[in-house]
Amino acid sequence: MAISFASGFGFEPTWLEAALNVVADDPTIFQSARMKDAMSMFGIGNKKVEALCNWLRGMQLVTGTAENFRLSPLGRLIKTSDPRLRDQGTWWVLHFMLAIPSGGMSQGLWRWYANEPFPLGYSLDALFTAAARAFPEAKERTVRSGLDEVRRSLTASPLGSLGLMRPDSSAGKNSFRKDEPVALTLPVLLAGIAHQMASARRDTLNAEEIANLPSGAARVVNLPRSRLLRMLGEASARYGTGLVIVSQTAGLDSVWLRERSALFWLVWHYAEKAGATVLEAEASARRTLAEVEEAE
Repeated sequence: MAISFASGFGFEPTWLEAALNVVADDPTIFQSARMKDAMSMFGIGNKKVEALCNWLRGMQLVTGTAENFRLSPLGRLIKTSDPRLRDQGTWWVLHFMLAIPSGGMSQGLWRWYANEPFPLGYSLDALFTAAARAFPEAKERTVRSGLDEVRRSLTASPLGSLGLMRPDSSAGKNSFRKDEPVALTLPVLLAGIAHQMASARRDTLNAEEIANLPSGAARVVNLPRSRLLRMLGEASARYGTGLVIVSQTAGLDSVWLRERSALFWLVWHYAEKAGATVLEAEASARRTLAEVEEAE
């Protein structure tokens, strides 16, 4: 796990938008021998090209190596359903990909920041101090570089204003705070929980694991346990116990999902946003999963 993998460069939404189209048409664009082509195509320097390559991998938008990328099922879905990256649910799912480990490339400081509660406003200096304490073996410049990647990405994308990093003038100049998540729909929350389950290779999690354990789906979006349980209850009532079951086991609230695929629930989210009924959304999600399995 690298705590800095983009030379201090955060991602720009316009980079990601362009990359989804470019990689689909030109899988070898990130080959080292084609650096000048990539710089011209994206309009950025060579270090930013390398950073973009790593962000695409960290978000699980691509598969393969830089010598021959192809869009992942998630990348293809977003390219088709939200090509301009305007849907807030898209951004929450990309955050889940970065914040919850699943065996791919990981930016350690993104995961660290996502898991820290920061109940009060904080300055950038205080943020660095806390990060340096969390990674004592890392060099100072590496920690600063990794934090720059996180800060620049959050403030350049909708994720900051969705609750992960909002300016907080009451805490002083260049200060920020975390808030409860905005625009977190039921399917998007279930996408995060499904991703956590898939990463842990489990089909059931208890609410404490989701809300309080490191890389818990609710914890990484700063969602309180009380609101988590309320949303899970709504999901079970709305989608049926054939898909979502919330029960008590040994005194703990447990969650079971039939579909432990973030892709499934993101398709559901897009379908509901387009006005689909529950049955129509489920059919759309199942059709997409079947197409992915056939393509793989």
